[in-house]
Order: sequence, then structure tokens, then C-alpha cells
Amino acid sequence: MQKILNNLKKIRAKHKLRKDVNHWIEVVSIKKNVEPLSNEFKKEIQSYYKQFKIPIKKDLNTFKFYKNVTGIEDVHFLPESLFFLEILPLLNNRNLVSAYGDKNVCEVFFPNFDQPKTIVKCINGFYYIKNKLVTQDNMYKKLMNYPEIVVKKALDGKSGGKDVEFLTNINEISVDSLEGRFGSNFIVQEPLKQHASLNNINPSSINTLRIFSYLKQDGEVIILSSSLRFGRKGSRLDNASSGGLHVGIDKEGTTKKIACDVFGKFFTSDEVKEKFANIKIPSFKETLKLIKNNHQQFSQMRFIAWDIAIDEQNKPILIEVNLGGPGIKLGQIDNGPIFGEYTDEILFDLSKKM
Repeated sequence: MQKILNNLKKIRAKHKLRKDVNHWIEVVSIKKNVEPLSNEFKKEIQSYYKQFKIPIKKDLNTFKFYKNVTGIEDVHFLPESLFFLEILPLLNNRNLVSAYGDKNVCEVFFPNFDQPKTIVKCINGFYYIKNKLVTQDNMYKKLMNYPEIVVKKALDGKSGGKDVEFLTNINEISVDSLEGRFGSNFIVQEPLKQHASLNNINPSSINTLRIFSYLKQDGEVIILSSSLRFGRKGSRLDNASSGGLHVGIDKEGTTKKIACDVFGKFFTSDEVKEKFANIKIPSFKETLKLIKNNHQQFSQMRFIAWDIAIDEQNKPILIEVNLGGPGIKLGQIDNGPIFGEYTDEILFDLSKKM
């Protein structure tokens, strides 16, 4: 019975993800004429996935979307339904995703990665300052020392920064209101001050790197894709789903010339107020080295999307790791198929499990 229920859940999830792709195409079609896939390319797609015993016919709109957004026809683009429901469970231990993704223990798992300064942790309703249990009153007094705080849900946060708030006037905020908004698991941190070159793009948001890494069976960590996400003028959030833009970063650490929004609309630096093109990302190579070293110690999660800020002192700052539902659309739009030359080995491993 449980197997039947799991299959029904998977069918519903596939339907929703495919519906999302159709919506993306509708949005793209408002801005320009959408080109269909040629019959030859459809055959090429189906032939490629057939060798891995993967039915792909119902996901052809994914390739239509990426063709019209990126101008590229490539069989290695992955449908999100295939990625989320088959590949991600293959690579990441789903039983541990929630625990490993808990923002309150991020510094435990990644002690060698600088992180925002923590003021207070709320873990299952208990309050901690510097990892020591404190009363509600002491926690509240601690918060009163700060003109602004950043509060984040520690577990099961929504994408797009929807469970992140920047709070001022702390004396007007009650403990009950904090728990009402964030539940019994949240973290309170000091606001970051970012590097000048990233601050110049948009000073109202912390503009972060989204970097995808893949841990191969032989222990090598591959950097799959790097992007810079930045908010629009006046916004505190950099996420595309919150109105921000994202731009690809090349292997040398320089931003590309075209940025994109959540629906695949492209912008040049001249078309927006945020000047993002040809920026050399500070400490880019150091950031990649940190990711590779840390990912090797985190082998239960072979696919990670890292959110990294660069502070005023050029230090890479780990904001969070995305383990259970890191969307790949951003990476594929900015830099092409997410697994690139490693797609074959991923799908081959998947075929042995299907």
C-alpha cells in the first residue's frame, strides 16, 4: 500500500512540475514568438533518454523552454521532474536532508566556512546564545543590543527568501510575535556588509553567489555552475523568485553580459539600473576551493547548491546550503545543462536503479 501511495505522490509531483514548465513557456511567449522543437531534435532527445530507459515524451516542453530562452538545443538539459523526483533522491540521502539543512547546525557541519555572526538560535523552542541554553528574557535582552537583525526559519524554509526577514525597532517585537512568524526553529544573525564591487550592483540587497557542486563516486568534487543573484533597487532579497535577477559566472570568475529573471526574460546592463556585466567576483577561486574541500566531507549529499556572500574583507561567507529542493532552472539558463559532460554517468547510475 505504501508503495502505491508513494507512486501516486510522484505522479502528482510530476504533473505539477510539468505544469510549471508550461507556465514558463506561456510567459516567454508574451515577450516573443516561441519556436517549436523540430521533429529531428525531438527524435534526438527521445533516442538519448531511451538508452537510459527514461521515458521523456511528456517532458519535451522542457527542451522547448530552454531552446527559446537560451537559444541552445541540447539533449542534456534536464527536466525538473526528472531531476527532483529521480536524480536528486539518487544523489542525496533524503532521510538526512532536513537535519543536514538545518540552519542552526550549519556551522557545526561547515566549521571551516565563515558564516554570518549568530546572535541567537531557537532550536525546538529552546534558546541558545553561543551554544549555551538561555531563558527567553536573556534572549530578548540580547536582541535589544542590535539596531537590526536578520531572522530566518531554520527548518523547511520556503524558497525565494520568503522566510527571511530584516527587523528593526527590536523593542517593538515580542517573543510571541517572533515565534508566531518563525515557529520554534529559527536563527537570528547580524546583517552582513558585502564587498564594494557587489554592493555597487545593488546596495539594498546582499547579492550572493549560487554555486552547484557534484561529488563524484571517486571523491572528486565538480563545480557544475556558478551564478550571481542580485536584487532590484530597493529590495532586500536577491532571489529571482522575489523579483531579483541572476547572471552566469564564467570559469575565471567574471560575470556574463546578460542577466535573467525567473521566467527567462533577459536583460543587459544598459536595460536595468543594476550594472552587473563583466564584474570580477572577489575571492572566486578561494570560494570554489572552500566548496570543494567542504563537499568532500559531506558525502551523504552529492549534489549541493551553495549560497555564498563575499564580505567587505573579501571573505566568502556561507549563507546556506540547499539540499532537498535546489532548483536547477537558474543554473541551466545561465550556464547550460546542469551536469554537462557528467550527464551520461548520472543517467547511467539512475538507469541501474529504475
